Amino acid sequence: MMQLKPDQEQLNKALLTESLATLALRKARALCAKRRMRPKHRIMYIEYKGDGIVGPARTGRVTFSKSGKSVHYRGKTFETLNGTGFKANYFDVETREHYWISGCRKDGRDALYSTEVEIDDDVLEKYWEEIRGKPENKHISKLIANSKY
Repeated sequence: MMQLKPDQEQLNKALLTESLATLALRKARALCAKRRMRPKHRIMYIEYKGDGIVGPARTGRVTFSKSGKSVHYRGKTFETLNGTGFKANYFDVETREHYWISGCRKDGRDALYSTEVEIDDDVLEKYWEEIRGKPENKHISKLIANSKY
């Protein structure tokens, strides 16, 4: 076995430490990239736009496809309009009717124009506590969404 000089030994330790640090950095970056991936489920605002620019709306838990281009809610599948819709961003793949689907706002101004919104029972508590920050309202399942304008 070859005897290393003190300088060579220190260099080898430094290289090993640098290698471990590089490995840790790679793992941290991979973890961050995973966190940036779309969630599988999310509480979102869903408004029917088939009859015009204002329609009935719900707040509920949607499921995303792997690509993120499709959204599933209550047995329906919605695909993106890729910016071609008028006051709508998704369409029902079966009926071709247009919908506005978006993340819920903390201030509750999810609707483009004021409309009544029904909140699904399975997300009621989480909606009021985590999204709106008003846990005292967790018993309210219907509300009028004020418009953005």
